[in-house]
Parts: sequence; C-alpha cells; structure tokens
Amino acid sequence: MLEYECTVLYTSVLSTLLVCLIKVWPALAVIGGVDRGLRVGGQCIHKPSGRKAVVLGTLKQGLAFVKVQWDDAEASVR
Repeated sequence: MLEYECTVLYTSVLSTLLVCLIKVWPALAVIGGVDRGLRVGGQCIHKPSGRKAVVLGTLKQGLAFVKVQWDDAEASVR
C-alpha cells in the first residue's frame, strides 16, 4: 500500500511540475521581459526606415506577418 501512495504522490508532483514548465514559466518570462519577442501592444521598429509601430495582432496563426499601427508624428492633427 505504501508503494502505491508513493507512486500517486510522485505522479502528482510530476504533473504539477509539468504544468509549471509548460504554462507558468513562459508567461513569467514574457511578464518579466526576458522574452523580447513581439506581442500585441508591444513596440516594434522597421529596420530599413527606422519607423516605429505598435503591434496590433496577427493576420492568421502561423504566418510571419503582423498588423501594425505606425507612429507617424507627421500624420498628427494640428
């Protein structure tokens, strides 16, 4: 009986650890700024022109393109 209880406890600890590694740690990396990848609301820079934009989202999942809103100072209303 003791062996069964140890196996159940071990399985429970492993499943908790797996949840932390798959879901919690990546989220903490984004929140903490360790992951510098693009995310919605983040600022990006167009390298050739130096123009800055805010990421609005992706067009389709899996595509390498994102929708952006350009920060054009010249386009402001006077």
